[in-house]
Amino acid sequence: MHTRIPSSALYISQSLLLLYLTLTQKKSTMYISNLQHFLNEQGNIPSEMPYEGREMAGFLALIVDAATIGYPNPEPQTVIKCINKECKGTLNVKVDTRDGFIFWKCNTCREEGRISDWQKTKWDNRKL
Repeated sequence: MHTRIPSSALYISQSLLLLYLTLTQKKSTMYISNLQHFLNEQGNIPSEMPYEGREMAGFLALIVDAATIGYPNPEPQTVIKCINKECKGTLNVKVDTRDGFIFWKCNTCREEGRISDWQKTKWDNRKL
């Protein structure tokens, strides 16, 4: 003899499972960056900038460099390591030619970002 589970109990257990999965999954971060905010008047990363700022500026510069080598269609997969120190993934990059943003996303943990105002910096490899 089988006991039939009421549909309301199934609905509640499915809802609880969905809630559990939602709460326990790591959320990725979206970094919105303006490269000019990390540069001095000469277009360099200032040595007097705090370490964390210089590290982020260097990370963004690597992305701009990789994304503009094959402009307007760069190789999407790069060898740039994810910004998340616990992640072993690498970044995919894309230049949006409509609005001028560079988008990047980790292929493992899904950290991602958008870079603006990178044009005409020393890491811009476009041949204009």
